[in-house]
Amino acid sequence: MRRLLYILTLLLTSYNLFGQTSYFGFIDKYPIKLETDIFSIGDARAIYTYSNYDNPIVINGELKQGKLTLYEKDSIGKNIATLTFDNFDIKNNQLEGTWKELNSNKQLKISLTKNFDIDYRENIEWTAREMIQSVSLKDKYFKLVISKAKDNFYANVTGVKIFEKKTDKLIQQIDLQCQLWELNNTDPSPVTNQLTRNL
Repeated sequence: MRRLLYILTLLLTSYNLFGQTSYFGFIDKYPIKLETDIFSIGDARAIYTYSNYDNPIVINGELKQGKLTLYEKDSIGKNIATLTFDNFDIKNNQLEGTWKELNSNKQLKISLTKNFDIDYRENIEWTAREMIQSVSLKDKYFKLVISKAKDNFYANVTGVKIFEKKTDKLIQQIDLQCQLWELNNTDPSPVTNQLTRNL
């Protein structure tokens, strides 16, 4: 029985996070923020925003042989742009790449700096790291507040902040305690709408 549990645990953890990382920088002259989840099997999930607008854009893709490729889609799921990073290494503090519009083949340089990693190991602690979420409202967006206690292996969500788009004005902070699952922990449900109805 113990051997079976060991094998199941090994299989379940084989699809684990290689790294959750937050970056800031530019696409050409436009300031952006990028949040990434890179899984050990090469699956890549990410969200980026243009800092002047704060509309989250979901970009998923893959890390293959050191090349990270993320695909931006339109409202019907068609690829409209790619963000490509050759020689990608999660340990690097600087990230250089290319944004390419697929219809016109227009290309812009991406230059990013690592803001922080979500570290998963014991004997380290940190507080109040913020990650933007893919769910947003017409004039508001959300950030998770994430902290890690020294005696915990995993980080926890300790709050949600609601900001006004374009001005980045903090509207409300909701304190809570729950497990951090992936990059996107908010749900576009009636609960979210209820929380923000009177803002």
